[in-house]
Amino acid sequence: MNILNENKEKNYCFQLSEYLQIACNGMHSVKLNITEDDLLIGNITINNGSLLNAIDNKGEGIDAFKRLILKKNTKVEMKQLAQDEKKKTIGVKCEELIFKIFTTKDRENSILDLSKKAKSKLSPFDIKMNKGINLLLEKNYKKALPVFKEIGKEFPGDKQVQSILKRLSELL
Repeated sequence: MNILNENKEKNYCFQLSEYLQIACNGMHSVKLNITEDDLLIGNITINNGSLLNAIDNKGEGIDAFKRLILKKNTKVEMKQLAQDEKKKTIGVKCEELIFKIFTTKDRENSILDLSKKAKSKLSPFDIKMNKGINLLLEKNYKKALPVFKEIGKEFPGDKQVQSILKRLSELL
């Protein structure tokens, strides 16, 4: 039974990620049915707080989980998990998977933003930052450090560059 959904007149607006946190952290066994425009688009199964499975119209497993969690304007219905719904296809902790999906999405958005800037001519600062960030994404910290040192000399007031330099010096 889902007390949250019984109070529809109070207009609770939880996102899927919040339902997942409630279910996983509370060690619940539930099935989350996800709808869009009143049509079921998928579900996520959790048993005793562990992510078991995700299914959508394109498949199941981690890829389905990713598609469902990144979907906007969905509604979630939480139901108690039936005994016969315990097929496990995902072996990753819910929190880890959510973090990985959203950090990957942020990185993709940063790359898209940068490619949009490239079309409108990058400044010398942006070109150097792009080089340094690409080295960071490749985890090539030794090559990234001199790039950011050079940027730091040319743009000493940039807080992002100073923060990256501090972190790199701690790593190396």
